[in-house]
Amino acid sequence: MMQSFIIPPPPSSDLYVFNVGSQRCPKNHSHGPAVRRNVLVHYIYEGKGLFESAGKKYNLSAGQAFVIFPQQTTFYKADGGEPWHYRWIEIAGEGAPKVFSQLGISIDNPIIKDHTPFYMGHVLAKIENAASGSASAYNICSYLWDFVYRISECRGVAETIMSGKELYVERAIEYIDANYWRSPSVLDIAEYLGIDRGYLSKLFKEYRGVSPQKYIIEYRMGIAKELLMRDNLTVGDVGRSVGFEDQLAFSKAFKKVTGMSPSLWRSQNLISR
Repeated sequence: MMQSFIIPPPPSSDLYVFNVGSQRCPKNHSHGPAVRRNVLVHYIYEGKGLFESAGKKYNLSAGQAFVIFPQQTTFYKADGGEPWHYRWIEIAGEGAPKVFSQLGISIDNPIIKDHTPFYMGHVLAKIENAASGSASAYNICSYLWDFVYRISECRGVAETIMSGKELYVERAIEYIDANYWRSPSVLDIAEYLGIDRGYLSKLFKEYRGVSPQKYIIEYRMGIAKELLMRDNLTVGDVGRSVGFEDQLAFSKAFKKVTGMSPSLWRSQNLISR
């Protein structure tokens, strides 16, 4: 028997549960080869089966989980003697592949092993129960983050998913994303992180290949390009939206990054749209 629940996403979420369900598979029941559009995790409660991905075969059993990434061709099949009973969760949003990558899970390393019986499986069951009832998408998202945390525990990474250096860079990028419209400086970010400005610059060049100053301006101009595609906004509106009160200063910064003025860039891209 199989049951499945589609869950409406909460507004403005880059990581949410799209679908959750479970199945007690008949002997030799299979799926694929096929591709999926979101991250998909299958957790095995009973039985055994085969998972094939990226040219590798994995014989799996209860207490293990396998992860499928978007646009990845996979095949999986229940055992002919002890078919598996699994529960799956389909995780959508732009942040989903990144989160699993940070957990050390990839196309080449897609298997997770529970370190205690049903540590991961218990919270996955809670998500399915919530989806079958009247729980809100936000409530289900809270369970999702608990599930992600439990995966991190099983992977032995918890809060140290990344090295300390990488974590500084990621938190700096999060700060830029939240404050680009304030025209943040490198010093602002360094003070926020509690590290030296020079050290932050060194980390950015090591992990991003650019200075933090260049990253900030290119990030702001990337947002500006998105806004210029809205013909109801003036160039001045766009400039103020990314932290430039002076339209001339915005135009100079935009041209330095793109090689053309905001007005010219807009006219060329609106025509080609």
